[in-house]
Amino acid sequence: MIFTLIVVFLSIWFFYDRFIGGKNLPPGPMRLPLLGTLFQMGAMKKRIPSPHKMMQEFCKEFGPIVTLQYGMKRQVVIEDYETIRQVLQSEIFLNRPIDKWTQERSFGKPLGIIWGNGHSWKLIRRFSIKTLRDFGFGKQKGQDAVMEEELEELMKRLDEKIELEGSEVCMSQFFTVSVLNILWSMMAGTRFSYDDAKLQKIVKHIYDNTRFLNATGNILMAFPVLRTVLRKLTGVGEARKQLIADMQKHFKEILDERRAVAYYKDDQRDFIDVFLYEIDKHAGDNSEDNVYTVQQEIQREIGPTEFPTVIMKNSMPYTEATLLEIQRISSVAPMIVRSPSVDTTIQSYTIKKVNAFAWEKF
Repeated sequence: MIFTLIVVFLSIWFFYDRFIGGKNLPPGPMRLPLLGTLFQMGAMKKRIPSPHKMMQEFCKEFGPIVTLQYGMKRQVVIEDYETIRQVLQSEIFLNRPIDKWTQERSFGKPLGIIWGNGHSWKLIRRFSIKTLRDFGFGKQKGQDAVMEEELEELMKRLDEKIELEGSEVCMSQFFTVSVLNILWSMMAGTRFSYDDAKLQKIVKHIYDNTRFLNATGNILMAFPVLRTVLRKLTGVGEARKQLIADMQKHFKEILDERRAVAYYKDDQRDFIDVFLYEIDKHAGDNSEDNVYTVQQEIQREIGPTEFPTVIMKNSMPYTEATLLEIQRISSVAPMIVRSPSVDTTIQSYTIKKVNAFAWEKF
């Protein structure tokens, strides 16, 4: 009986994978139920530990476009240069494969340069590149000054560590703060102290979380359901949750402090200042502040007694833009009824000339 059920299940799965779910997919190793191509990938990894070289081997065997399946996660690997270029230039492929596990770090939404999607990703990317360049990113002179300062501090700390521990020094996590300081100098215009207890706690959380992902990452990618199971059984998910909470709290404190002193409103000294300034600048785009701005412009350009004319719109761009936006999102007559003058077809459907024909696009 059990054997019969297994045979039926495998038959149904192979039929579905070949003719429905996996129809017209690029070639690749044979996919097994639940496991996908994990067996073939595991055998290949024993010979070729490096992931990208392992992918190259599969491409040599099956062609420049290969389908692999990590347990329940299906992926397509592309090696051909021209195909890669076409894919990267297409807006269809802008999104990232993000799930709830990943979104925990960004308040349950696909945010940021790495995990953002679509139009919001393009906006934040464009803004970040421009702003970071304004503060020296990509410019040798600006970067050299920051790196030189951090290198001097690094060597000083190394000398102190050698004096305390002797000629053999444990370098675990030693460079982490230096790397963070180089990045943070562009973001916040300041650097962390190596002895900052809060920072050391965050670094430890990052290190622990990285070790957890290195040990379980492939399994969690192949079987996402284990993320919930492992969290409940081992508690490792709580460590990751604590890391995210600590980092969010730390950065929130920095933002609250910046908003409290409010220097950024008059002088933007770093990336965070510019970011907060832009947020405040556009704060009224979807609120009643818009109405207040329109009112100010009308009072300034027309006054309380004059009557507005069409020619005045050139000196009132904000009011004109607001009125145009209201007309764009409103729908005065959403169902416009007409009748064709002759019998016709639309998408293989026949529309008689006596029929009333309406379209709705809102």
